[in-house]
Formats: sequence, structure tokens, C-alpha cells
Amino acid sequence: MRIKINRYFVDTNIIIDYERALNYKLNEFINNADNIFYYTETVKTELLGHVVPAIFNYMPTDLHQVRKLAACDMIAREHRLSDIQKRKFQNDICIVFESGYMCADVMDSIKEAAPILITNNLKMYKKFLSENGAKSMEDCINKCGFEHLITVMNPREIIQDYDDGWGAQHV
Repeated sequence: MRIKINRYFVDTNIIIDYERALNYKLNEFINNADNIFYYTETVKTELLGHVVPAIFNYMPTDLHQVRKLAACDMIAREHRLSDIQKRKFQNDICIVFESGYMCADVMDSIKEAAPILITNNLKMYKKFLSENGAKSMEDCINKCGFEHLITVMNPREIIQDYDDGWGAQHV
């Protein structure tokens, strides 16, 4: 028997796309009462001064910013990122850290499927979560005590008939 995933962490772009109703399949998926959505402090910071729709639940972590930034430095060294690249990807990496850290806190039981992080940031996804990238990300998470690497997916991978507007459709 396959356990259904119904808890999701989202990044800033997913919340903005939802609000703008850019894709009816995304909004239909988010509005499905069986699904529960969370966001973490980095997303909250990116949306500062913005009212986040109530369908998204805020999940603060107790991870200190200094620890997260030190872990980002570790990832930047591993991937040989320039200072510009590091600044560009820092928040995305922190969202992965925070979401993975909070997975167990949003589950009702251990029999439940672990939540996943939904992002449409394909550059981050490809760079840090490819086969080699995921290994270095997981090593960093283990060294820093951030629990585990959350499964990260693009909306096309989980929403049937999702079209992101770039001609890439998941059927």
C-alpha cells in the first residue's frame, strides 16, 4: 500500500504564483482540502510586509541564522560558488535546510509519508539537488545537525497536467 503525501513545504515563488493565480492546476492542488502547506522563516522574510494566504501555515524553526549561514558557506565551498552565486542561492538553500528540519514536526504519525518541499526554482533544483549535489547537501545537513535532506520536487512532478507556462507539461 502506497502512503499518500499530503503535507508540503513551499518556497516563496509557489506562494506568489498561487496568489497571482498563474496556473489553475497549482491553485486547484493547493485548494484541495486533503493537502496541507507550510512555509518557514526564510520564506516569511522574503515576503516581509506581505499578507500570506491563510492556507499556508507558518512553521518557525529554532535553527539560528548563524548556523544556517555557516552551512550555506560549506555548500558554497563544495560547489565552488562565487560570492554572487552564493548570495543568489543562499535563501533557497536555507529553505531546504529549514523544511527538512521541520518534517517530523508536521507529521501526525511515523506511518505518514514525509512531507516534501515544492519549488519551481529549477536552477537551484538542478545545481544542488542533482545526484552529486544532493550528496553534498545531505553531507552538509548531517554535519550541521539539520535532521535530514527533504525531498524536493517541482510542481510538474506532483501535479497532473501541470503546465508551468514554459511548454514543459507533466502528464
